Amino acid sequence: MPNSLFDLPFPTRTQPVVNWSQLTGCAQALALANAIASHNRLFVIITPDAHSALRLEHELAFFLNHSQPILHFPEKLYPSVCKP
Repeated sequence: MPNSLFDLPFPTRTQPVVNWSQLTGCAQALALANAIASHNRLFVIITPDAHSALRLEHELAFFLNHSQPILHFPEKLYPSVCKP
């Protein structure tokens, strides 16, 4: 695990999936906001439920100072994808 919240591994072509663990409270949103601000690319973030998505949306807006667009696609738009 990296030494800093701002030194987390980032997906690459050779390692497209990374796991950021042990981020509690708003640390997850802060780490994501740092990655979003540092990399000029599209981010797609999937949450386990609508409540988590809304919380993350608000936290990201705060940490990014509303400088980046955040689009929320409710699960009702894609019900077949959201069902287990």
